[in-house]
Amino acid sequence: MRQADRGRHRAPSRSRTPKLDRVANQPETAFTDASLLGTERVIYRARLHWLPLLPLPVLFLLFTFVLWSGGLTGAGFVCLLAAAGLAIGQAMKYSSSEFALTDRRLMAKIGIIATRSFELLLPKVESVAVEQGILGRLFDYGTVVVIGTGGSRESFKNIAEPV
Repeated sequence: MRQADRGRHRAPSRSRTPKLDRVANQPETAFTDASLLGTERVIYRARLHWLPLLPLPVLFLLFTFVLWSGGLTGAGFVCLLAAAGLAIGQAMKYSSSEFALTDRRLMAKIGIIATRSFELLLPKVESVAVEQGILGRLFDYGTVVVIGTGGSRESFKNIAEPV
């Protein structure tokens, strides 16, 4: 390496390895930050992908269009309200889900009203697997499966940029 090149900044590579600098680009989250122990620090934050949530708003818009055009009666209005409720519930789940890797453990929290939380110390992690279907490969999302010692298995579906 030449002397002049040593101090130059190089452009980041476009590799498929996890972006461990993702913490700087993500806002702090209440569950993760409240759960940190002493000098523990967050290394990586993940989030849910938006694509699996897309069918519910599309269904809501479809019911709205049909209702607006006069094709639906009372039953159609009930279906419209049900689609709206499901879409709002999924949006709340999307916005409230937190996934973090710290220098000591793996943490996750999903949901607002009915919550599911998960914490596993890093020495207890036996393996991590990523499962992606065709849409997952195309739009970069998948299921992350964490297997702990003793056979405990936790699956986290629809994680954005899992690989």
